[in-house]
Amino acid sequence: MNTLSSTRLPMARFPAMPRWSPLPLVVALLAACGGDAPPIACQGELHTKVELSMEQTQLLRPCFEDPEGESLQITAKASDPEVVSALVVEDPTINSQVPMYVVSVMGLSPGTSTVTITAEDPSGQTASIDVALEVLRRVVVWRADFDGSRDGFESGSCGEFTIEDGKAVLASGRDGSLCWARKSGFTADEWELTASLGKAKENDNETAPGLLSYYGGTNAIYLGMVFGYESVSSKYFGAGDPHNFVMVYHNYADWWTTDDDLWGNSDACDNDPGELIDVAFANRDGDLTATCGTTLVLRVNRADKEWSHVTTMDNLALTVVGPNAYQYVEFDWVELTALPPQGEQSARVAWDEGPPEVPDDVLTLKRRVDIPR
Repeated sequence: MNTLSSTRLPMARFPAMPRWSPLPLVVALLAACGGDAPPIACQGELHTKVELSMEQTQLLRPCFEDPEGESLQITAKASDPEVVSALVVEDPTINSQVPMYVVSVMGLSPGTSTVTITAEDPSGQTASIDVALEVLRRVVVWRADFDGSRDGFESGSCGEFTIEDGKAVLASGRDGSLCWARKSGFTADEWELTASLGKAKENDNETAPGLLSYYGGTNAIYLGMVFGYESVSSKYFGAGDPHNFVMVYHNYADWWTTDDDLWGNSDACDNDPGELIDVAFANRDGDLTATCGTTLVLRVNRADKEWSHVTTMDNLALTVVGPNAYQYVEFDWVELTALPPQGEQSARVAWDEGPPEVPDDVLTLKRRVDIPR
């Protein structure tokens, strides 16, 4: 088997240029002098439990140090190679004259597998990190890219809803009102909603875009996330300051619920007009989670909030709330994925008219958030 080996470079933690050798899946991090102490696994930003979809690829970035600065050889091995593949590859996200290396894992079939990443110094001493991976049979319920059409979304309450330059643009209505465009025709018990959203125009800085899920007809239960200007959420939802994200809940018996632990502030959720951020809003295993970019900003236990009945989604809405009429937010894409319930590896989802046509590469192209569990 062809694999990567190392050469010696002047600084620790950075990879050396590879050359081919008979060692399995080997690549070097940087080095300097000699000694007998074993390498140290510093882990860095690596999570030790990761979920993958079938055919989804994710990059693992392990961190090792050698006390004497020796060159380290890095190998990766999956305990069940039929569930997960593991390869050491050059990091495609970093543009550097010195190649940087990561471990690329791909989900092959539903199940669990542990990937052991090992660093070995020239004297044969090692340090290892184990990453537990679970491969789930997620189902893409639908994906909207808004390339010239509304992709099944219907204009809901109040303001305008248009498609402009490959984006869905939603306008606020009367002062302080929540407006939306919705999509239905499905049910999903546990789900993850991902989107790229932001404020559309320079004078829309006080406008907040959001995602709203709900189930049922006249007496629907609403659950959503709003990202944006703090005074908007303070006025409409009653959340405190300062904050730029808030989770909201409404069941027609009560007004929008915004407890102190349902809102907060994160640099990851900041976005200027015309700037889009990727967000995720998920309901799984009794938890509701929200992320901006790759940062987990909120986790709520449904049972603690007496929201245990908030599970199934059969409507999804793009939302806007602003202090004035006709302020705009935009959505570049939105995707709803059905997730397997706890202890299961296949999602529960149904469509009114059958599943949509989803390109084969959606699961490998869609942005995935690594939420530590």
